[in-house]
Amino acid sequence: MDGFVKVMLPFFSALIIMSCARSANPDIKRGSTYKYRGGYPDVRFSAVGFLDESISPHINIAAEIVYGSLIFRGVDNKHQAQLAIDIRIAGQDDQNSTIESRHYEITITKEDKEIVTSQQSYIYEKRIKVSAGKYKVSFTVTDQSSDKKITRTTELSIPDPESKQVDLTGIRMLGKNMDMDEPDWYPISTYSVPGRVDSLMFIFQATNTASGQPLSINANLVRFDSDTSIAEPMAYRDYSPSSVKYKGIETDDKKIIQQSQRKLLQEGSIFIEFKFSQQERGNYRFEIQSNKQDSDLYKARDFGVKSTNYPALKTARELARPLSLPDG
Repeated sequence: MDGFVKVMLPFFSALIIMSCARSANPDIKRGSTYKYRGGYPDVRFSAVGFLDESISPHINIAAEIVYGSLIFRGVDNKHQAQLAIDIRIAGQDDQNSTIESRHYEITITKEDKEIVTSQQSYIYEKRIKVSAGKYKVSFTVTDQSSDKKITRTTELSIPDPESKQVDLTGIRMLGKNMDMDEPDWYPISTYSVPGRVDSLMFIFQATNTASGQPLSINANLVRFDSDTSIAEPMAYRDYSPSSVKYKGIETDDKKIIQQSQRKLLQEGSIFIEFKFSQQERGNYRFEIQSNKQDSDLYKARDFGVKSTNYPALKTARELARPLSLPDG
């Protein structure tokens, strides 16, 4: 390997028509879903495999733990929550065999008394070194005040840096909220993206060990036709089965918002970032594809842009929208 190369591609400066996309792909990720369970920690979790600057495989773990789902106790005029985090990494082929196991204990301290009902999240990130391969990662959060725990799992793969095959890693998704005092990129582990996030970034890697052979990376940001209207009263007639209101999302009816092709001549692991400005409410897919003579690789990350403060509705307009009538 000749090293690690980072390529910055803001707003898809190079535009070119992509080749035909594959009709069905198993490598489309949607992020974690909201799985609320009363009295238990509310956790959203994702894990992606990468190669670091020294070409060593590792797993990048990101989780959001909702403050209001934790038990806070008063300590010295402050509010404290005690958490235990357990990470278990197993092979996809033999999930009974633990490859790596980590245990961490965390104390969250806040002065704001409203923290006990806040729908904001504690962001947890960890990088764990492993070998190349396919893994199942389990992420368990235990609220030590109640001893209640919740587990989230995901599967991932990490390309072998010594392999002669071209490969793509999974896609990390990050967002930035400029309304914050110190805006910075933070991981988005769910399908849903609050509308207050005014910038999005997608990060992935491509491995190209064939010296002198260019690697073409095609990328699309796609918007699907979807129904964002309110539900009609029960007394109204049923939706037509062919309508988008019936289907919810029409994946066959899509609009390419931006597209790009990048030819990479460097040998090694290429780290690529794509950045976008805020998108309007709707459902989207960021997809990448590499076409080689002996390979056809595809990865994608689906997401949906919601209202400003989703899922913790705050403004009068957000609260009133579900109560609106279809005609106004």
